Amino acid sequence: MKLVQSLAFIFFLYSILISGGYAQAREDSFPLDIGSGFALGLHAGYQPVHANLYPAAGDQVATTPDVYFAGLNFRYKYKFLFVRGGAEGGIAYPSATGKTTTGGNVTMSVTSVHAPVSVGLNLPLRNRSSLYMGFGYSHFIGIYNIKNDLADSTFPVSTGGTHILLGTEIKLTEKGHITLEWMQTFGLSAPVGNGTLKTRQFDLTGSRFMMGYAYYFVL
Repeated sequence: MKLVQSLAFIFFLYSILISGGYAQAREDSFPLDIGSGFALGLHAGYQPVHANLYPAAGDQVATTPDVYFAGLNFRYKYKFLFVRGGAEGGIAYPSATGKTTTGGNVTMSVTSVHAPVSVGLNLPLRNRSSLYMGFGYSHFIGIYNIKNDLADSTFPVSTGGTHILLGTEIKLTEKGHITLEWMQTFGLSAPVGNGTLKTRQFDLTGSRFMMGYAYYFVL
């Protein structure tokens, strides 16, 4: 899985470099765009190993599955600054499987919502394309369903965290842009119970790779 993450990250950085060069080479006669604009966007993405599970002593042990997600976002650019916010819903596919400490079978499924808000630097390129980088607050809400040979458990999670963001916008039409983004999230929930004495902590640190479309109402 680390190899998959590394290859995906390398491909993402390569895409950013290519897009930056493409935007500059496409219309060299255009000045750099350092104006402002507000956009609404759609995006979809993938996060390998959505969260790590810290089980109670003597209980089931499993790793969580990869999560695929889609969402809405808004962004506002003002010269060399930007603000980005939004929300996305995700679902695990396939469900993770594992073993209990006594040898039983375990299956875990995840349904989650992630709501990040970012601020940072916007680096304009020619032809109204740009690179941007920033950081911000993330809020995670999730339902983790864990099934084993003896019983089923459901753990609702709601916790805050932080993230860093790196992305690029590539002009497609006069007001439409393709977006490519990488977000590294950091978060660890407090111990979460399921109505019994069982508790878990959920480590929500991970890399999210996203592609989308943004439409600017003001440019």
